[in-house]
Amino acid sequence: MPLGSPSSIKILVLEDVPEMGELIRTTLVGGGPIPKEPLIEVTLVRTVVDAFRALLKDRPHGVLLDEIVPGENPLELLHEPALQGVPVVLISASSAPGRPLPAGVLARLPKWGWKDIQRARVQVLELLNRG
Repeated sequence: MPLGSPSSIKILVLEDVPEMGELIRTTLVGGGPIPKEPLIEVTLVRTVVDAFRALLKDRPHGVLLDEIVPGENPLELLHEPALQGVPVVLISASSAPGRPLPAGVLARLPKWGWKDIQRARVQVLELLNRG
């Protein structure tokens, strides 16, 4: 489901570490609306159960999944019918290049730091638009 040109883009983010979740939200939302770009709305959740609930409540345009959540399997979300046709990008602190992507996933991105924020925002939007 390519993003097209909606007036706002809803992105669901599953990230268990609160500080990283806020960094991701800040990265995607930026300093507010950018001329000629849609408004980005981020729903941030910390557990797989909360991600399931958020999916059923309000279908997002795209999903960023933390690949490793202690005690949970975020990849279970890939089997949720409500996610059918929604672009999914994995984010991971693990650096194991060459691992195959699970079915239904567009890409795996490394978690970023402060200096990578703008580049990551552009990369996420481009990937989700490809979906």
